[in-house]
Amino acid sequence: AALCGADIGDARFENCDLSNLDLNGATIFRSEFIRCRLTGIDLSASRIRNVVFDNCAGKYANFRFSRIEKAVFKSCALQ
Repeated sequence: AALCGADIGDARFENCDLSNLDLNGATIFRSEFIRCRLTGIDLSASRIRNVVFDNCAGKYANFRFSRIEKAVFKSCALQ
């Protein structure tokens, strides 16, 4: 699935499988990802601000050229 350039704000994703989702160039703000599967998610060239990633599995997640401000990665597996 592709949501390139999407604006995501004030959202809470809990126990979601967002594997291989294309969010290239997205803007994500004031949001939470709790116990989500983010394997292979493409967040390249995205703007991520005031976002919490808590206990997420993000193997192969792509954050290349993303601008990340005030984000928390708590107990996440990001290899």
